Amino acid sequence: MQVCSRRRRASEPRAEETVAGRALAALVFPRSGRHGSPQHRPATQANLALSAGFNVDQIGELGEVANKASKALGRNLTDAFQRITRGAIKLEPELLDEIGIFTRIEPAVEAYARQLGKAVSQLTQFERRQAFVNQVIKDGQSAFQ
Repeated sequence: MQVCSRRRRASEPRAEETVAGRALAALVFPRSGRHGSPQHRPATQANLALSAGFNVDQIGELGEVANKASKALGRNLTDAFQRITRGAIKLEPELLDEIGIFTRIEPAVEAYARQLGKAVSQLTQFERRQAFVNQVIKDGQSAFQ
């Protein structure tokens, strides 16, 4: 069995150096940390959200929801952000339920399809994910005002 590990090349940006990482850091994670530190993980999660097709505004709004949720629930901010972004990326409402956001996939997708003037069956996976993340943001903002 071969184990392959790839180190980041010096020419590759670290997560906190990317657009998503900087945008999120400016909004809710003001501390910077070394690679792999707890302060670094939100930037990594933000980059995963970016690669899933979320834009910087959506990532920032997810960060704001995580910030409010962590304060309201007495949870760790990094954990809240990871659960919310992972739940939105993977379309897993169960992860969101754990943090108090009760978004359901099908109603979100149906509303998004109506908004686009498409049938639900015509939506791409990207559009389904966009529908879900937009609803997660709305539901999170209303849950943690």
